[in-house]
Amino acid sequence: MAEPVRPLVISQQAAWEIGQYLFDVETQLVQALAYAYQHGQARDAYIVGRAEMYADFHNRVADLTGDQQQRGLAAVLERAARAVIEAGLAQSSYQLKLAPNQITEFTQHRLAGLVWEANHGLIEGLGDPIGAMLRGIQDAYRQVATETIAAAAAGQTGRRQATQQAINRYADLGVTGFTTKDGKRWRTDTYAEMTARTTLGRAALHAATTLFTDFGYPVVRVTTSPETCPLCAPWEHQLLALDGITGKRTFDHAVTGKPVTVNVKATIREAQEAGLWHPNCRHGIDAYIPGMQSTAPTKPDPRLYELSQQQRYLERQARKWERRRDVALSEEVAQAADQRRQAYLARIRALTNTTRLKRKPERETTPLPR
Repeated sequence: MAEPVRPLVISQQAAWEIGQYLFDVETQLVQALAYAYQHGQARDAYIVGRAEMYADFHNRVADLTGDQQQRGLAAVLERAARAVIEAGLAQSSYQLKLAPNQITEFTQHRLAGLVWEANHGLIEGLGDPIGAMLRGIQDAYRQVATETIAAAAAGQTGRRQATQQAINRYADLGVTGFTTKDGKRWRTDTYAEMTARTTLGRAALHAATTLFTDFGYPVVRVTTSPETCPLCAPWEHQLLALDGITGKRTFDHAVTGKPVTVNVKATIREAQEAGLWHPNCRHGIDAYIPGMQSTAPTKPDPRLYELSQQQRYLERQARKWERRRDVALSEEVAQAADQRRQAYLARIRALTNTTRLKRKPERETTPLPR
């Protein structure tokens, strides 16, 4: 039997899908904004301020943020929560060599509760992003109208440039977003993915620790990751307590029965508070089986992490210029944006061809309309 995909890998993928769903909705809203202004410019410099055109635009964006999109998001969230908990169960069962009939009714009930908790945590953490997008795109329409009319005095070129710049701003930053305590503004889809990673990552850990605890494993070991960051590197292969007892501990060897003394570095909570399992973390846990696993510190390659961050930057830039291409008000602007996008894709190819990094095409493009 092949080893199941790690639950934290599943949680990262599920969080990405949540962010992409919202990205899809917001992209279509900005495209609707660009279409409205492109249509208006062909007729009259002030038509974008007229009530009838705004009514048409309002109806269009209301269709893009209606019940269908809300139900779609709810389904994505529920599917993500279930997938992560099931992955946690599958991975833990695989390591402990448990048959399905060995999972007690009590444990199954607890895991079902974890699915509900994870789904509720996602709903609570994200709020109503689609409703916020509807309000945001309506505000964006009025703001672009104001800037467009003000620029009309500069002539057709000045007005078109002002309109394109305003629409590019919404394509880059989104029509709404979140501002964190440090003053940083996040796009809705980016913030949603980060929030989902945190919520689903904790759910995956909770599922694993639930099973390990129920089957009598008081200590777990942190797994490794090829692109580990400096914050998480010191935790690889380290032992964490599920029962709260840290420090030197002695267990019977799983095969020989002889005493094995190990150092349990911290509790799960203490490791989290120290920074392990941050939103982008890909580390998981295994049950510690005395004498059968290495607890020696690892030596990750810090350069690989730096290169992975460079790849993420290039992916973001490729998506940025694709968004700008898709909201261009002229063929000339669209072609220029696509050239910038192709340049970033070339840099990604060069990077992945000369390093151990794997290319991730889904992160280089926007999702197709649903």
